[in-house]
Amino acid sequence: MHIWVLFGAVVAMAGHVVLWAVLWNRLHGCGLAHGICSKTTALLVIVGAAIPSAFTVGVLRGELPLWTWPGGAIPSTPTAAAMAWAADAYVLLCWLILPYSLAVRVLRRLKGHPHVIRYHRLRARVAVPATICGAGPRPTGAVRRGTRSGDSPADSVRRPSDSRARSHSRVLRLPGNESSRCEFTDVGFQLERMPPDLDGLSLIHLSDLHFSGRIHLDYYEAVVDAANRRRSDLAVITGDIVDNADCLEDAAAVLGRLRAKYGVYFILGNHDFRLDAGRIRKRLVGAGLTDLGGRVERLPIGREVLLLGGDERPWCGGAPDFAAAVNGDPHRPFRLLLAHTPDQLRWAVRNDVDLVLAGHTHGGQVCVPWLGPILTPCASGIRYSAGAFYRPPTAMYVTRGVGGEFPIRYFCPPEVACVVLHSVSVPPLTAALGVQSSWDDETRSPAVAAAEQG
Repeated sequence: MHIWVLFGAVVAMAGHVVLWAVLWNRLHGCGLAHGICSKTTALLVIVGAAIPSAFTVGVLRGELPLWTWPGGAIPSTPTAAAMAWAADAYVLLCWLILPYSLAVRVLRRLKGHPHVIRYHRLRARVAVPATICGAGPRPTGAVRRGTRSGDSPADSVRRPSDSRARSHSRVLRLPGNESSRCEFTDVGFQLERMPPDLDGLSLIHLSDLHFSGRIHLDYYEAVVDAANRRRSDLAVITGDIVDNADCLEDAAAVLGRLRAKYGVYFILGNHDFRLDAGRIRKRLVGAGLTDLGGRVERLPIGREVLLLGGDERPWCGGAPDFAAAVNGDPHRPFRLLLAHTPDQLRWAVRNDVDLVLAGHTHGGQVCVPWLGPILTPCASGIRYSAGAFYRPPTAMYVTRGVGGEFPIRYFCPPEVACVVLHSVSVPPLTAALGVQSSWDDETRSPAVAAAEQG
């Protein structure tokens, strides 16, 4: 009997954690001001910790008899009886929510990618060794090619260190912490309304860099260098760029090196609005990036026009007006939305957007192997924590982000998404040859060639 009681207590505790994680996720996805959100979060943590503590004390003292169902012990006073029934109901809720949560996670995992995904695979990893505050010179950055099945043997690209002094978070040295190991993921979308003339359009998608001084600049520089070697048509950044005002110049200098054929575009995220958002915009624009916050840019590409919009809600501004950006185009322009949070997918579906690129979730940062994250700061919870999604007529890719306010990651490495858009009217073989050509260009880049010769 004692074993079953212990088992029931463990299940109830796990369900309690899941329930309060759901509340935390929704709280952080509703666009509250930072101060209000922080105070409410602290209250959630206190109450969430107090409930199991009160349960334990009450049961051990005999003041809270569980299971007052027919046949159980019923307290003599109405107040005590009500408390006991409420406790029983809460334990039952915790028991039910745990298997429900596990079932939902398993079903989503087994469902796989939506049919609009042609391919989704790891192509490369960028690894920069973590440093300890004041522990001598900064480490040498490294770019390593992927080693999963089907990938070529690992190559290394090393860049010389410079003498800039920085102090970095010691948690980067924790065993297994993946915060300094960024994955470059190739994702191919095949979309029905993709114009044939835009087939093969490539985008580099970065998000959630969180320049704060906790992660050394070598890491960010290595990520940008690897992104530039992709020679993409577009580069986009979907918010949470700066966490510390003192790091703005570093962020502008690093991101100002990002290159793409048709330009580099950015929006801001909730962490940027904690600081001076106007100053951040001005400095990034001065570094050569284009601000898309709350507006739509008409981008001519060959004979087609791409409508590129930015959505910083619910923290700032209004929705981008795609309808107003249509201006006598002979064909319907392809609509691409940069959104900081994946919660904007519903709005994108209602407004006939073709593709959404989002971040904000960090993939959960700490995940349960195979089952996924516990905490994702979204009103939609963990549903859109990372990866590809499709709600007709809108596809969406949510990246795990490059950095984090707290650089702790387990089973959830940082990510840069390399997105390639394909039209259904173009044969897959032709598109595949185009992607392979871009990979060959990367392999022949001077840095990789120098590493191979070395």
